[in-house]
Amino acid sequence: MCEDLIKKIYHISKESNINQIVIITNHLKFAGTLCKLEECKEGEGCILTLNNAKMWRIEDICTCGAKDCKCNDANFCSAEWLNINVSKIVAFTLKN
Repeated sequence: MCEDLIKKIYHISKESNINQIVIITNHLKFAGTLCKLEECKEGEGCILTLNNAKMWRIEDICTCGAKDCKCNDANFCSAEWLNINVSKIVAFTLKN
């Protein structure tokens, strides 16, 4: 099932020509650039790799609703690359 989700994510990314992704798990939000499919090794199973990733704890995300809110700009942890366990993904979206 995990590998099917990875294939679906890459298919949607290719069809829409968008490689920026936002992923939600039960406790974390991730944003970053999907690694190119050819850079990902076969057999990695349920791991999705993001480049230039940012990570927030869900409970720390601002909900003020102000137009052009910048509250979350300093409220994240960043990584040059980040592996995510696909079996923990609750939702995802691709964005420009």
